[in-house]
Amino acid sequence: MPSQQTIPRPHEAPEAFLTGAPVPARQPQGFLRFFFWLFVLPAIFYLSAIPVVRLPSYERWGPSHYGPALDFAYTTQGQNADVVVFGDSSAFLGIDPRLVNRQLGVKSLVLPNTAGSLPVLRDQALEFYLAHNTRPRLIVMYFTAWDLDFDTSASTHLFEGEEMLLRHDSPRQIAEFALHHPLEFAAFPLRSYSSLGPGVLKPLLRGDNRARQAAAALGHADDSENYPPLDQRCTIPSQLIARDRAATVRALAAKYQSRGYEVAVYLAPVPDCTNASAFANRGYDGLAIAPPATLQASAFLDDGLYAHMEPASVSEASRLFADAIAKKLGK
Repeated sequence: MPSQQTIPRPHEAPEAFLTGAPVPARQPQGFLRFFFWLFVLPAIFYLSAIPVVRLPSYERWGPSHYGPALDFAYTTQGQNADVVVFGDSSAFLGIDPRLVNRQLGVKSLVLPNTAGSLPVLRDQALEFYLAHNTRPRLIVMYFTAWDLDFDTSASTHLFEGEEMLLRHDSPRQIAEFALHHPLEFAAFPLRSYSSLGPGVLKPLLRGDNRARQAAAALGHADDSENYPPLDQRCTIPSQLIARDRAATVRALAAKYQSRGYEVAVYLAPVPDCTNASAFANRGYDGLAIAPPATLQASAFLDDGLYAHMEPASVSEASRLFADAIAKKLGK
């Protein structure tokens, strides 16, 4: 029986129809390869930032500047401190619990946060700590005077909060945040990759473990950003002075007081700029232990935030803090 041969149709392959040659199999269409390289591969790379952040070892080699310190707040099981400090970045960059402990003979630690993490996480780090440790003698809310209503003080640039959200929260909580902050959440992978650079390799080559360093310092970290000291002729921006509301911190203090905790609100020192008296003379309606102390401007970094201490001045800020809470501890 003669073998069957597929006869090409004229409209498919005129040359084959005329010569009787077999029709070659069609090659994959070029636009599929183009679509893959242009869209699919970048999408995989873009989305991979989320599972990478959840890796247990991420804070050892990741590009996040404050991530290792913030991550400490979620690894505090069994610390059982007498004093727990919860606040903004002025707390973990401004006081060293080891110095406070030496002065007062207690155990204190800081649960690090930033202005970019607090609107996302609120008091999640504090709740985690209280669920995994014995009851502290004192909870201190440590904030700069213009961050007392942090729910409204930072509506964008929530990178640090998103990083901790992705690392420690459930898929449902992550999805809820993404639903309410779609643009901010969509920008997270781009910000994460944009922070990659040669500087990321230096800690790895030196064998640094920033997460371990934050844990050894009980949540404290020296500000390592390359900013000069603040000039004595400085002026605190009027928009910071105008932030005189304290709704968020007041509500947090009341929340934990209602659960029987001893709570104190401590205001971080402010630089002795030309208008620093705007904070020293404010009453704060009895919320804080005292108005913020005023330190020489050169004790602060000129990073535009007027709140971050020069590492050399942390000891003085820690002493002032220890003096302020001593009475609360019966010292």
